[in-house]
Amino acid sequence: MSERSDDQTGPSQPAAALQQTLDLLKSKDDTSRFVGLTLLKSVLDNQQDLRDDEQTVKKCWDAIPSRFLDRLLRATPNEKRNSDEARHMVDLAVAIIHTFTVLLSSESVIEDEKLASKMVGLIIALKKSSSPTTTTLILQSLLTYTSGNRGAISILEAEELSVLLNIAPEETLALDVLKRAILTSSLEANGELILPSKVDKIFAVLLPKFNNAGPIVFMQFTADVISRSPSEVLSSNPDWLKPLTGLIQRSFRMLPTLQSRKACILLSSALLQTYPTSFPSLLFRDGPKQRGPEGDKPFLYFFMNMVLIDIRTSVPSLMEILDKPSYQEASRFVSAGFDIVSAFIGFLVELLDEVDDDTVDRGKLSDESNPWLLLDPDLLLKLRRDISETMSLTIEFLHDRWNHTHPAPNQLTSPPTTNQTTPESTASDPLVLAAIRALTLWIREDDSPSLRKEASSITEVLLDLYTQSSSLSSHSDPTIPDFTSPVLLSLIPILTTKQGMAAFATANGFATLWLDFERRVLPSQDLSFDGSTIIQVLRASLEESKILSQAQTTSLPEVLTACVQADVRERGERDDVRQELCGLALEMVQRAPASSRRKIAKEITEFKSAIDKQATADAAEGGGWGELLREMKDMGI
Repeated sequence: MSERSDDQTGPSQPAAALQQTLDLLKSKDDTSRFVGLTLLKSVLDNQQDLRDDEQTVKKCWDAIPSRFLDRLLRATPNEKRNSDEARHMVDLAVAIIHTFTVLLSSESVIEDEKLASKMVGLIIALKKSSSPTTTTLILQSLLTYTSGNRGAISILEAEELSVLLNIAPEETLALDVLKRAILTSSLEANGELILPSKVDKIFAVLLPKFNNAGPIVFMQFTADVISRSPSEVLSSNPDWLKPLTGLIQRSFRMLPTLQSRKACILLSSALLQTYPTSFPSLLFRDGPKQRGPEGDKPFLYFFMNMVLIDIRTSVPSLMEILDKPSYQEASRFVSAGFDIVSAFIGFLVELLDEVDDDTVDRGKLSDESNPWLLLDPDLLLKLRRDISETMSLTIEFLHDRWNHTHPAPNQLTSPPTTNQTTPESTASDPLVLAAIRALTLWIREDDSPSLRKEASSITEVLLDLYTQSSSLSSHSDPTIPDFTSPVLLSLIPILTTKQGMAAFATANGFATLWLDFERRVLPSQDLSFDGSTIIQVLRASLEESKILSQAQTTSLPEVLTACVQADVRERGERDDVRQELCGLALEMVQRAPASSRRKIAKEITEFKSAIDKQATADAAEGGGWGELLREMKDMGI
């Protein structure tokens, strides 16, 4: 009997306790309300069924008097209460707000007016919080609130934002709040509601606070914000860029641990992507020297040497973790290293061009404009060898990476286990794009035939990546790697070797590129960079050939027809590319077997007529079209 009575009354006890709590919250007496809040916190903490009931949670939140909660949140010691009592009031208010940011649906947290009105009070409460637990609850509540655009903007525009900035060195969760606020508002509002000056202020205030303590955490925060923010959110020439560069250089020199190097490399990569014109000079030209056993080394050498070492030590192990979750973080780090190598190569090329410029006064060349003064020639040679060694390992990785997602029939891999993830395809892996960009720049600028021969071994890989990229209708999505330009540029130096020519022919490269030119370039009449570079590659593939291959012979009629059908009356860049196209056709006709030329005599005649007509219309025999016409006559066409 008594057991049945217990069974009947047991389930009603939480409901009765909850109702008692709600009745207390309705009271006009602050003491009753305070007791009600205390009981409410206890009930919700200990009754999972109530926590999981969305309607009950919303009912409880609505029952809490908003102004009373505000008074608790802003409580300070006075003649009626001492400091402990005031602190207890604030702690209770914070705990209640945090509880409901967790229990309410994400939509309610973002849109609820009463909750929104408490956020500034929470920031102010950080000033007087002496409890680590209360501080954490406040920051967690703010972090949840900033997951919506409205909350993010209100946090960034709050006059009390300085409170978050001041505690950031001690409370890294404050950096998470700031980061989410910037990224959420920029993503939702596309940068329109967050002025660059607001982000500039945050960086400018935080930077000196982390100069001497915790630079790694700050650099990680800054790298995430810069790499994930749209360009509209960031100033084009911020004042904080130079002191931030100094922080990177000092941290790299004084704290050359792996964690510190990762932070420096990831931040440097983000800054190079965002400020490609101004940041390389800041990073590579200036910097403290590094003292070592062999004497002082310029920061430039020390920095690049360590970046290359990190790449070489990381790349061989990437294939081992390709199917594991850790691959994403590891590949991001290596990608950043490749980005820095690419920027360094571009920086050196720019300096060498400046030195070779006949208009530059040699007597005015300074340490900042002369690569031989920035780095001792011996150090430059060491870096050259290190880069070549790094690129050799890169070629091996690219080959293995592509083979992993393109296995031979007898090498098919088994399905992933529970501890594995399905790896991205090679074409969707950002690391592959970063590696190919760096490799392309190096084999173009370094005339080492041995490395170009090595690179010829991945010609099939490059053409496959090119085909996958060019098949996409648009590359407007920055998350989709676009391999077309780097692959085209890499093929030009590869084709200077016999091995590259053979690999290009084996992979049916001519037909692949011409098909793309026909499909993607000609219909849109966009004969700018890609169109011109495709033609350069196709012409390079003819250099060592006295006679066309079967694939080239098959494509010849289509090339001639494209020349005839192109609107050659247009001037400027497109006209230049059309001249290049006709130059390609002329070289192919010259190398075509006699039997093939007889079969396409009509197309050749129409091609000649088109060139003749254009040269006559130009009335400039010394121009490009006139030159083509003379070449045809010299060939007897």
